[in-house]
Amino acid sequence: MANELTTDTVVFNTVKASVLQLKQIADTASAFISNLKQAGSNPNTTIGMMLHDKESGTRLKEIIKNLESSSVKLNEDLEAAQHNFLLRGYFKKKTKAGKINSSEK
Repeated sequence: MANELTTDTVVFNTVKASVLQLKQIADTASAFISNLKQAGSNPNTTIGMMLHDKESGTRLKEIIKNLESSSVKLNEDLEAAQHNFLLRGYFKKKTKAGKINSSEK
C-alpha cells in the first residue's frame, strides 16, 4: 500500500489535499477555541458574564424554562384553535388544499 501511495500520483495528490484540508480545519478550530477561551475569561463579554456571573446564569436558565413552557402552551392553544367552531372550516380547507398539493407532486 505504501508503494501505491508513492507511485500513484492521483492517490498521492488526493491524500495530500486531504491532509492540507485537515490542517486548515485544525488551524481554524484552534483559533476559534482560543478566541472562545479569551472571551470566556473576560467577565465583561457576554460569554464571560454567563460563565462568571451566577445571577446571569440563573436568569438565563429561567428564560429557557419560560420559553419551553411558552412553547408547550402555544402548541396547546393552536390545537384548541383547530377545534374551535369559528376556525374549524379554515383548518379543514387548509388540510384539503395540502392533500391536493401533495397528490399533484
